[in-house]
This record gives sequence, C-alpha cells and structure tokens, in this order.
Amino acid sequence: RPTGICKNANKNPQRPIEAPGSAGPLRGRKRDIYEGGHRVPGIVSFPSQVKSSSSTLLSWETVTTMDFLPTIMEVLNVERPLEQRSWAFDGRSILPLLRNATTGFKWADTEEGPRSVGYQFYDTPLNKSKGWGYRFGRWKYVEGSMSCLHPDCQKPQLYDLDSDIGERVDLSSKYPDILEDLQLKFQKWHESVMKSRREESKCRKTELMLPQSLISMSEKE
Repeated sequence: RPTGICKNANKNPQRPIEAPGSAGPLRGRKRDIYEGGHRVPGIVSFPSQVKSSSSTLLSWETVTTMDFLPTIMEVLNVERPLEQRSWAFDGRSILPLLRNATTGFKWADTEEGPRSVGYQFYDTPLNKSKGWGYRFGRWKYVEGSMSCLHPDCQKPQLYDLDSDIGERVDLSSKYPDILEDLQLKFQKWHESVMKSRREESKCRKTELMLPQSLISMSEKE
C-alpha cells in the first residue's frame, strides 16, 4: 500500500508591502511573477520511494501543486479518462525526482528540455499590471508584475536564477536570444492554456469518463 506525505508551505508574504511577512532574499510578494510571489519550501515523506543513505535530503528543483495529480496517478497506476487523453496536461509526476537520490534529486530533462513553468495571475487577457512570465531551467522571463511600479519592470526581463535568485540583474540585453526563446515558449504555453479553457474544460461523453473496469462490468450485465 503506497504511503506518502507531501506538504508545501503555501504562504508567501501578503500584499500590500506593509503587511507582515518577508520573502527574505526573494523579490516580490504574494501573487508577484517574481520568485517572492510563489516560491515556497515543500516537504515530501515517501519512504518506499525516497532512498538515500544521507541524513540531509535536499533538492532545489522546481515542483508545483499541479504535479500532485500526475504523481498520484502514477503511484496508483491509473490513466486519464479516454475523452481527456488528448487534452493538455499540466504538471508531471515527481516520482522520478524522488527516486533520483544518487544525483541530488534532480529532474532528468525531457525531450522538451529542462523543467519549465508558465506564470500568469487572474486575468485571461495578458495584463502587465498583473504580469506574466516563464521559467525554463535556470532562466526566468518576466514581463510586468503586481509590485511593478516602474517602467523598467514592465519591459521584458531575463534572470539567471542559479546566480541571481533575488532577480536583481536583468540579463535581457546580454542574452537577447535566450529572452526571445523564452517569450516564444511562454506564447506557446499561453495558447495551450487558452485552448484548454475553450475546448477542454468540460467533459461531454460520460461513458468515456468511467474507468475501463466499470465499463467492462456494465457490458457484461
């Protein structure tokens, strides 16, 4: 019987800036596109999967709450309903990450490249007062944010989170090709999200949502 616990802190310092709480070295606060708006620590306990002789099991890899569903599905060995299998699927199972203790609990890059995450809050239309962004491995693209009150942070920005976790040094002019690539990746991600809202938000064929075991039982009856 698989037994595990996954807990994330889920508490960034709230807005406005005068409210209690600190994001430490991170830039921004709750709902910012910057790391201070969403980066929190997480704890996973899954003894049957996390194997290591080290007493300190620490990973700096990116995991999000949208990874919970695919992880649970892999643990339980279940698939999505037939009608949904062609739909875009946010998140990925973290079991490969948990099992990768020998290399420091790092993601194995997929055919799409390093772990990537798109960011956008509230509005369906892109809105610089709320901002948007895209994380691709060490690189982070940001354009606008809730705490952005200056023209410099409303333009496209590029940060190297490996060397600048506080997002203070904009490298967009130094690496314009990387910035352009992340902007294209964000555009593709955003288009996928909009397609899901239009076409994949409701299940229409009830029979295709049932587990195959139940369908087989119904057919026998």
